Amino acid sequence: MIRRQLIPPDLEVARGEDRYEVVSQEALIKAACDLAVVIDQCGGCGEILVDRTRTQIPGEALTTGAVTTWKDRTDAKPQPEQTDDKQQVVTEPTPLKAVPDDGVVRDEKGDPEVDETAVPPGLRANA
Repeated sequence: MIRRQLIPPDLEVARGEDRYEVVSQEALIKAACDLAVVIDQCGGCGEILVDRTRTQIPGEALTTGAVTTWKDRTDAKPQPEQTDDKQQVVTEPTPLKAVPDDGVVRDEKGDPEVDETAVPPGLRANA
């Protein structure tokens, strides 16, 4: 299995009169860290390919794009990504219970909710 992710340009750099759309170091580092996390969790191997362009400054090139690739093994073949073909049903969301800053879950009246299953029936508050 092979999975790829494009890292698009996210920064504009001026060199004299020319302007270049480039991939920032932060974006490239984040992509490398994301790839490292996938390899740590799933195994396999990864690579980062960058596209560079020369500027008018001799010996300078800027990164204009990058692609990270994860493979489940070194001889992996491209496969389509598995998706769930079932239509997802959207239901009405159920409201969450408000939890005050003290961390205690309270009922509609504001009283703390207490699990009384471990309390003997004769000693329960609702007995």
